[in-house]
Amino acid sequence: MLTFNPLEIISDLPRIKGYNEFKKAMNIANNIVFDTAEAVIDQWVGEWEDGQGFGGSDYTFMLQDVVDRLIETTRGYESGWKTGFPNGCLECYQTNMEKVES
Repeated sequence: MLTFNPLEIISDLPRIKGYNEFKKAMNIANNIVFDTAEAVIDQWVGEWEDGQGFGGSDYTFMLQDVVDRLIETTRGYESGWKTGFPNGCLECYQTNMEKVES
């Protein structure tokens, strides 16, 4: 059975290129990040089949799910925020030239 602590997820989010800029620009409180990480963990654990391996790429997609939900929650998509793998690694970035002023 998969087990994760939301604090583990939260500690890895700043490693995602652009995440800190997104969090600051959208003024996201730490409790929102914690609640979002907890919800993602609950969903992933509930859907993961026992005995199925969980590797680094799965963890990366879990992190992406957390950031995507934060983008949705804060309506960051309206400012062009999204996640993707434009250079082969998970990034959080704006797709338009109009940056959010912090």
